[in-house]
Amino acid sequence: MRRMFGLILLAFGIVGVMGSAGLVILLITKPPARGGPEPYIGITVALVISVGMVLSAIALLRRSRPIGETAGSSAPDITGNFPAKVPQPGELDGTPYTSLYHPPVPGKHPQPSVLAIKTVIPVTGEFRMTRETWFDKMCKNARIATEIQTEDEAFDAECYIRSDTPDFTVAYLKDPLKRVAILDLRRQGFPEVVLKNGELSATWVGFDPHKNGHSELTADVAARLLVLSRNLPEHEPEFDNRVGMHRKQWQMVLWIALALFGATIFSLISFPVMSPLQLFLRAGVVFFVAAPVFAYISAWLLSGTSTSHNAWGSLMVGALFLFPIGSVGIIGLLNGALDESDAVVHNANITEKYTSRSKNKTNYHVRCESWANPGDTESFRVSSSEYQGIVPHQSHMAVTTHEGWLGLEWMKSKRVQMGRAKP
Repeated sequence: MRRMFGLILLAFGIVGVMGSAGLVILLITKPPARGGPEPYIGITVALVISVGMVLSAIALLRRSRPIGETAGSSAPDITGNFPAKVPQPGELDGTPYTSLYHPPVPGKHPQPSVLAIKTVIPVTGEFRMTRETWFDKMCKNARIATEIQTEDEAFDAECYIRSDTPDFTVAYLKDPLKRVAILDLRRQGFPEVVLKNGELSATWVGFDPHKNGHSELTADVAARLLVLSRNLPEHEPEFDNRVGMHRKQWQMVLWIALALFGATIFSLISFPVMSPLQLFLRAGVVFFVAAPVFAYISAWLLSGTSTSHNAWGSLMVGALFLFPIGSVGIIGLLNGALDESDAVVHNANITEKYTSRSKNKTNYHVRCESWANPGDTESFRVSSSEYQGIVPHQSHMAVTTHEGWLGLEWMKSKRVQMGRAKP
């Protein structure tokens, strides 16, 4: 039903766009006898509505399944070797392996298809080898990440190795056959090789059985995994050393600090600042000074491993959201919590009352004469019961404020009173 509605909406939108374009051409070739903006305004409105219908239809179609397709269904596998979500066991030279294909997931939260071929390997080390990205290179140059090197220039240029067991990984990759096998997997379309919890896997994200699948693919990959699972280095005590504990501890501390900093935004409930513009200006100073300092300190604390930049990157993504609101919140908190000024009551005449809608809720507001800027007004939210009894120009608002520790006036309380305020 959703897809059908989307197709109908798309059809109407396209017709509207084409009709609007035709009318524009007609007005250009044959202008109306009475010059006026009305035809152009009408066409502009129609064009905007039509474009909105097309965009809405596209978004709706992306979140819906094709007509006739049921949930969980996928296109048939023409090769017969990669059935969806069904593990396919195999064996090569006495070594068992498993392949598993996950088809793409459409909808509001789409996911790409994935083909993973796995085998068991009797080691306790771990690593993840992928292509080196611009972010990897940038963080290496900034000394946030410490890359694991194999002294094989061709291999190191193509692979970035993430591991919290670097001693094991270096010993493992001393075997040139393993490095060649990993590069072969990459050329076959499997850019990611992962060893975790004793399971070695090669993964192809975006795999399409129709375009990429062939009958020998699984066996070819299994042959490379066989090379990677044999001739393992003899266990050494240092193989059990993990270098990520220090990073994980600081990562938790920094996330907690960032969350607490962002939570200061709730201080504005207790200490609402009367001038949002002044609040944002001062918060901007905090943000542009403190954010780079936080980024530098967190990079320094998390640095030292091959995955340090991933932990730092996720922290910076969180900081993009939490640092701006925290900068506003910390100004509001300091301004109100440290304020020792006397309370001042302002009696402001109500000049207008109005409502607004947010989702399914009606909000009630009033505008009052400003005591700080003569000729201007201040807006306040009131309850529905107060709103019903308010008569503009015959009611006033008694607002109690404090000067603010940082000089930002904040409101302690407000109440509606009948009658005009006394001069």
